[in-house]
Amino acid sequence: MPGSAHTSATSRAPGTQAAARVRVGGPLPDGWTEVWVDGPAAKALAGHLAGLGAGVEVLEPPEVRQWLARIAAELTGMYAGEEPHAPHGR
Repeated sequence: MPGSAHTSATSRAPGTQAAARVRVGGPLPDGWTEVWVDGPAAKALAGHLAGLGAGVEVLEPPEVRQWLARIAAELTGMYAGEEPHAPHGR
Protein backbone atom coordinates (compact mmCIF):
# COMPACT_ATOMS: atom_id res chain seq x y z
CA MET A 1 0.00 0.00 0.00
CA PRO A 2 1.62 3.33 -1.01
CA GLY A 3 2.51 5.62 1.87
CA SER A 4 1.91 3.00 4.54
CA ALA A 5 4.36 2.70 7.41
CA HIS A 6 6.08 -0.54 8.35
CA THR A 7 7.71 -1.21 11.69
CA SER A 8 9.91 -4.00 12.99
CA ALA A 9 10.59 -4.57 16.66
CA THR A 10 13.35 -6.55 18.27
CA SER A 11 12.04 -8.27 21.36
CA ARG A 12 12.64 -11.27 23.53
CA ALA A 13 10.21 -13.81 24.90
CA PRO A 14 10.60 -16.70 27.32
CA GLY A 15 11.23 -19.99 25.58
CA THR A 16 9.74 -20.02 22.11
CA GLN A 17 6.65 -17.86 22.73
CA ALA A 18 6.09 -15.70 19.64
CA ALA A 19 3.44 -13.93 17.56
CA ALA A 20 2.56 -13.90 13.87
CA ARG A 21 4.98 -12.41 11.32
CA VAL A 22 8.09 -13.15 13.33
CA ARG A 23 11.61 -14.32 12.78
CA VAL A 24 12.83 -16.36 15.72
CA GLY A 25 16.48 -16.35 16.74
CA GLY A 26 18.30 -18.72 19.01
CA PRO A 27 17.97 -18.96 22.75
CA LEU A 28 19.69 -16.27 24.79
CA PRO A 29 21.83 -17.09 27.85
CA ASP A 30 19.05 -15.91 30.17
CA GLY A 31 16.55 -18.44 28.76
CA TRP A 32 14.67 -15.95 26.57
CA THR A 33 14.57 -16.08 22.77
CA GLU A 34 15.20 -13.08 20.56
CA VAL A 35 12.45 -12.51 18.01
CA TRP A 36 11.88 -9.90 15.32
CA VAL A 37 8.24 -8.92 14.82
CA ASP A 38 6.91 -7.04 11.79
CA GLY A 39 3.85 -4.83 11.81
CA PRO A 40 2.23 -1.98 9.90
CA ALA A 41 3.21 0.78 12.37
CA ALA A 42 4.64 1.25 15.86
CA LYS A 43 1.23 1.80 17.50
CA ALA A 44 -0.32 -1.29 15.89
CA LEU A 45 2.69 -3.43 16.73
CA ALA A 46 2.60 -2.26 20.35
CA GLY A 47 -1.11 -3.10 20.52
CA HIS A 48 -0.46 -6.66 19.40
CA LEU A 49 2.54 -7.13 21.68
CA ALA A 50 0.70 -5.65 24.69
CA GLY A 51 -1.48 -8.76 24.76
CA LEU A 52 1.57 -10.78 25.75
CA GLY A 53 2.04 -8.67 28.89
CA ALA A 54 5.28 -9.37 30.72
CA GLY A 55 5.80 -12.39 28.46
CA VAL A 56 7.57 -10.13 25.98
CA GLU A 57 10.13 -7.36 26.34
CA VAL A 58 10.55 -4.99 23.39
CA LEU A 59 14.19 -4.02 23.04
CA GLU A 60 13.80 -1.67 20.07
CA PRO A 61 12.64 0.59 18.48
CA PRO A 62 11.94 3.20 21.15
CA GLU A 63 8.65 4.17 19.49
CA VAL A 64 7.18 0.72 20.16
CA ARG A 65 8.43 0.83 23.76
CA GLN A 66 6.81 4.28 24.18
CA TRP A 67 3.48 3.04 22.80
CA LEU A 68 3.61 0.04 25.14
CA ALA A 69 4.21 2.36 28.11
CA ARG A 70 1.24 4.50 27.04
CA ILE A 71 -1.01 1.44 26.67
CA ALA A 72 0.11 0.17 30.09
CA ALA A 73 -0.62 3.54 31.71
CA GLU A 74 -4.08 3.70 30.14
CA LEU A 75 -4.92 0.16 31.27
CA THR A 76 -3.56 0.78 34.76
CA GLY A 77 -5.67 3.92 35.03
CA MET A 78 -8.78 2.03 34.00
CA TYR A 79 -8.31 -1.22 35.92
CA ALA A 80 -6.30 -0.31 39.02
CA GLY A 81 -9.39 0.91 40.88
CA GLU A 82 -11.65 -1.33 42.90
CA GLU A 83 -14.83 -0.62 40.89
CA PRO A 84 -15.41 -0.60 37.14
CA HIS A 85 -16.07 2.74 35.47
CA ALA A 86 -19.78 2.40 34.70
CA PRO A 87 -21.18 4.50 31.83
CA HIS A 88 -23.36 7.45 32.86
CA GLY A 89 -27.01 6.56 33.37
CA ARG A 90 -26.47 2.99 34.55
